[in-house]
Amino acid sequence: MTNQHRTTSFNLKHLAGLVRHPSWLRGSGFLIGGTVLNIVALILAPVMVVQPMGALSLIVAVLIGMTARRLKFKRRVLFAVLACTAGVGLFVALAALNATSPVLYGTQARYVTVVTLGLVVIFGIIAFAWKRTGHLIRILAAGMLFGCVAASVHLVGQQYLDGGITAINWETFIGIVTASALGTWFVQSAYASGPPELVIAGLTVIDPIVAVVVGAVVLKEGMALAPLVLGLMVLCAVAAILGVLVLSKYHPDVIRIAHSDEPAEPTPLTKT
Repeated sequence: MTNQHRTTSFNLKHLAGLVRHPSWLRGSGFLIGGTVLNIVALILAPVMVVQPMGALSLIVAVLIGMTARRLKFKRRVLFAVLACTAGVGLFVALAALNATSPVLYGTQARYVTVVTLGLVVIFGIIAFAWKRTGHLIRILAAGMLFGCVAASVHLVGQQYLDGGITAINWETFIGIVTASALGTWFVQSAYASGPPELVIAGLTVIDPIVAVVVGAVVLKEGMALAPLVLGLMVLCAVAAILGVLVLSKYHPDVIRIAHSDEPAEPTPLTKT
């Protein structure tokens, strides 16, 4: 099986099969629990502070890969994980000290919905018209969509806390539901077409960056950022992105698939 074939093998039939798989159901249960806690956090704190915290999952994923899947990572892969985690961690610290969280209504609030639905249309066309979507494209799509979902959830939560249920822009829910559904599809197809550590690394970097950009620019959370702080945050984001790029090239699963015709399922590996 070639890498190109592998990236096109996930479809609705496989998704239906996952629903009957106990391991997938257990994982989905953890995902739902984490999502609920994430929603609560987004309602109570700025997007710039909450969303990057998902970088901690990358450490967990690598530890699981080293134990349960018996993978052995080279130093540059571990350095990439460190770059992702440290970059996002420092980013969160800077955001926590400088971010604001104003409540928006009207036209300013609808900008979030426009951005979200725009991405849904673009990636929806890619999902159904471009059958050979690459692994990194799927990760990019999922990360951007869920970044917009995070910003939208924060917006709705802040409106509810400020003015009750009547203050909510209900059209924002359309963006939340559609982006979540399409983003979930991209996540599942990405897991089916590549190593989980790379999927998590991509999501924990792309998702927060998109959420932070939307939060800072559209939700006005970055109004109090000094130029020096902004520059440091950009450097942190660059470090995290470079870490993902290294993972995408040197992860053991990626190397094995690129140099063999073996089946795509992960197998115990020796050091490459």
